[in-house]
Amino acid sequence: MRQIEISDALIELAEAIILQAITDFISLRSSGAILEYDDIEVNEFRWRRGNDRYYSKPLGFQSADEARQLVYFFQGPHLDFLCDLVGKPADRIRKNLQIQKKTK
Repeated sequence: MRQIEISDALIELAEAIILQAITDFISLRSSGAILEYDDIEVNEFRWRRGNDRYYSKPLGFQSADEARQLVYFFQGPHLDFLCDLVGKPADRIRKNLQIQKKTK
């Protein structure tokens, strides 16, 4: 069995990824790109072409699929993995963002 050494730089990178994901999620939700009903949904109309023939790109997200990947980051195992690295509780982050973890 291989032992993996985790450096301080890797932990700082994991913390930065988590913080950026939280910031992006909150911004997308406040701009109406992420909607909350019974479940979290991505508002695809935010990426539709406007009258000036340019696509709207909320926060630089190129497509609704990128926003879905962000939602999956919080609902799937990726957040758990990074939070384990940095020693922060993933469940607390989800609770504060009002996100349910999906189990398949």
